[in-house]
Amino acid sequence: MNTNLTTKAVWGTSTRHDSMKRVLIVEDNPEAAEMLATACRLEGYEAHLACDGRQALHHLTAGVEPDVILLDLHMPIMDGWQFRRVQKQHLEWADIPVVIISTTPDPKCTREMAPLAQFGKPIDFDALFALLRSIPTH
Repeated sequence: MNTNLTTKAVWGTSTRHDSMKRVLIVEDNPEAAEMLATACRLEGYEAHLACDGRQALHHLTAGVEPDVILLDLHMPIMDGWQFRRVQKQHLEWADIPVVIISTTPDPKCTREMAPLAQFGKPIDFDALFALLRSIPTH
């Protein structure tokens, strides 16, 4: 399935319910991004997709207010490390929790990026959604 993530913005409903959590998925692999978005939608989340860190920053600048960011580390244009450095420098975005989802979990990532959690691929969806349920809606 070849999907252009730059044109695919929102899965699920177009209006946000007060209790609906908003997730920003930053993942360059279209199949992995769609799988995450579908799983989030089935769990009742509103999912926004970005194919790299630069597009994720565009979403944040455009007013997308995610309750959590699911962030891949290895992406073209702007990788997860670069995105996280920029995110942490902006007061309005710095407190958005980040969950790292990467093929190879990295202890250095935990020290330097201070994510809420780090998941390897393939993702343990039960553990991921247990964590997401514990995050308050903004």
